This record gives sequence, C-alpha cells and structure tokens, in this order.
Amino acid sequence: MNPTSFSDSLDVSVTVIFNIIKGRRSKPSFDLILNILKTYDKLNAEWLIKGEGSMWNDDIVTSAEIAPTHVNLQARIRELFVKMRLEQPDSHEVFELEELVSYMMEETAEQKNKLILLHERQEGMLKVLKQKLKLKV
Repeated sequence: MNPTSFSDSLDVSVTVIFNIIKGRRSKPSFDLILNILKTYDKLNAEWLIKGEGSMWNDDIVTSAEIAPTHVNLQARIRELFVKMRLEQPDSHEVFELEELVSYMMEETAEQKNKLILLHERQEGMLKVLKQKLKLKV
C-alpha cells in the first residue's frame, strides 16, 4: 500500500500521511490513530502507538496455519469430483464445475503465495516504518 491508497482508505488527505512520513509532523493525531485502528481492525494498537509487540493481533491466521487447511481442502474437493464423475460420467456440468474449481484453487494458491511473501517481508517493512515515524526500533 502506498501513502495515497493508505490515505484514501482512511478518508484523510494524502498530505496528512506525507507529513507524518516525511517527519514534518512529529506525531499523528489521536483521531488519526483511532481511524487507523477502526479501519484496520487486525492491527495491534500497542504496536501502532508504542512500537511494541507484533504488528498484528494474535488472532490472525499465519501462513503456516493456512497451508494444512488448504491442502486438506484440495484433497476433499478432488475426492468429491471423483465421486461425482463416477455417479454422472457423461455430465458436461461436472466437467465444467471441476475446471472452474481448479481455476479458483490455482488463484487461491497464487494469493496465498503473495500473502506468504508479504509476511516474510514484514520485518523489513516494520523497521522502515518505525524509522519513518520516528518510533524506537
């Protein structure tokens, strides 16, 4: 997310965000912090305000927790399609549905990989943000 899209998501002027990033204003206002926490409800308030703890609340599912669920889901879907093909071997609709679900699963895997990559880059991004916002590193 860039400063413009971030400011748009908060419905504030991009100048406000740039002033904080560039250090023209020492601290964001209470209203802005509250707005950020309301908009991004999984963001850890302690991290945002004090720079302590993890960036995200603990109830967020991590990439390591996603993988087993995703694999189990794929296996179950394959089982169901095998059963459907046995019950309706000439059904064009089953074939179309299977193609559609396969496409969706590929898209899901691609999105999962993007999330994993973002998670891996999180520490570097946190360090840069802390420096830009002049928080203790």
